[in-house]
Amino acid sequence: MSLSGGGPASAGEGGRGAVGRRSGRRLRDTLVVAEVALSVVLLVGAGLLVRSFATLAGQDTGFEGSGVLTAQVALAGAAYQEPEAGLAFWENLQARVAALPGVQVVAAGSDIFLAELPRSGGITAEGQPVVPGTERVELTYDAATPGFFDAIGTPMLAGRDFTAADRMGTEDVAIINRAAAERWWPGQDPVGRRFKFGSAESTGPWNRVVGVVSDSRRTAQDQEARPSAWFPLRQFPQASMMLVVKTAGDPLALAGGVRSAVRELDPTQPVARLAALDALLSERLARARLTTALAGFFAVLAMVLAVVGVYGVLSYTVAQSTREIGVRMALGAGVGTVVGMVMRRVGRLLAAGLVLGIGGALLVSGTLTGLLYQVSALDPVVFALVPLLLGGVAVAASWIPARRAARIDPAVALRAE
Repeated sequence: MSLSGGGPASAGEGGRGAVGRRSGRRLRDTLVVAEVALSVVLLVGAGLLVRSFATLAGQDTGFEGSGVLTAQVALAGAAYQEPEAGLAFWENLQARVAALPGVQVVAAGSDIFLAELPRSGGITAEGQPVVPGTERVELTYDAATPGFFDAIGTPMLAGRDFTAADRMGTEDVAIINRAAAERWWPGQDPVGRRFKFGSAESTGPWNRVVGVVSDSRRTAQDQEARPSAWFPLRQFPQASMMLVVKTAGDPLALAGGVRSAVRELDPTQPVARLAALDALLSERLARARLTTALAGFFAVLAMVLAVVGVYGVLSYTVAQSTREIGVRMALGAGVGTVVGMVMRRVGRLLAAGLVLGIGGALLVSGTLTGLLYQVSALDPVVFALVPLLLGGVAVAASWIPARRAARIDPAVALRAE
């Protein structure tokens, strides 16, 4: 019989130690599940923002700003009270600018972009039934000269451009964009159709559609194209117009020539907004791009932190199992058996975290709707990739330390705390 008296005391301490280890393990497991769940929520939100940024960055604006110079001239004074005087000024200016070296296309439009409150009105499409909702949709309208769409890089999809024959005394014509065509003539060819502003009973003139151009985002990059129409300047005279000059070289190199051409025609008329079109586009889209770029940056940062966090906590959890691995190795378990045990345990924790995390992400993702562009808050691609990403992280975070621990001498592993 032992006289040491240490047996019962040692057993008690061992029991309390085992209970403590089990409590510590449950706490670590709970933390792992919580870490995975929070990472899922974070990664889903980050993934949605990154997808939105990529979509917005790749959005076609409908313009080709490279090599295009713009210049705004607002004719003022008694000399331009009659429309014919203004029309003559613009025709003479285009002829002078066209003679400058390197000029490919010269045209003019009342504006390229849309103001917050653009000129617009409701229309009646001849022979078309009024579709519920379309009576509240307004058509924006501007003036343009022949070659305007070619100069700004907006493709003609159907019909023709304006010509010199489109003038007062001939049939009123218009070019519309795709959004207008799909709004009032869905599934039909709008070329040759007529419309007028106001109700069917209005006395306004009918305008025949002679061409359809591609949509352009004239308001902002993150806003859909509005139904728009353009009328030939000769039929819709305007005092203020924007000259657009397409060149193969640096557009700003033509700035001096354009100023001189205006000054030779009328030295009293100032030239405003003399700038390259791509610079105007960048300026107009800067706010939307900055917002989405910042959101995308922080989203990527969140992804990195989430992945590193999950990897770290799983690696630590597996490392804490070194003593248990040593016991199993001492009892004859092989490396594959031990690694499989660790992987199954991590798999259960990962599955629990994913279930909780996806549930949380479904609840939280709706709050991002206002920040997303053409991406659903329940985007299936993001919700599918996040579990795959975390699954890969979990495999790396558990398999590597498990293999390392399984190769340690069992005697050394048993002494590990």
